[in-house]
Amino acid sequence: MVRALTPLGIAGAVAVNLSFGGSLGEEPGWRGVWLPRLLRDEQPLGASLTMGVAWALWHAPIDLAQGFGGTGVFALVARLVWTLPLTLLFTWVTMRVGGSLLPALALHTGINTIPDFAMRDPGRYERAMGSTRC
Repeated sequence: MVRALTPLGIAGAVAVNLSFGGSLGEEPGWRGVWLPRLLRDEQPLGASLTMGVAWALWHAPIDLAQGFGGTGVFALVARLVWTLPLTLLFTWVTMRVGGSLLPALALHTGINTIPDFAMRDPGRYERAMGSTRC
């Protein structure tokens, strides 16, 4: 798969991230099911904080195995610091568009795609999947 900063590279990275990067598997649950349930009993800020902590813990196994801005407990704290503001943004966007998942799905996929270019690490998903081929 080409991951150069070209239209083909961008399309390939988006396809891999959409399929294997978590957004397509996570957003229907986080914003599609759980957020509306949380909002029945909580204000958006409280719902976002609850979901942000859960979302950070959801990533704990991969963060402990591969790191996230560091290793060990630091990776868990870094993920929480990263995830809480994103959850607030995703909640706001989802509520602003009447509950549609498409903007949150696009944001999540875009955010997951950035490291393929900005951090020059296109093989991270292959390593996470235990494969050396793209």
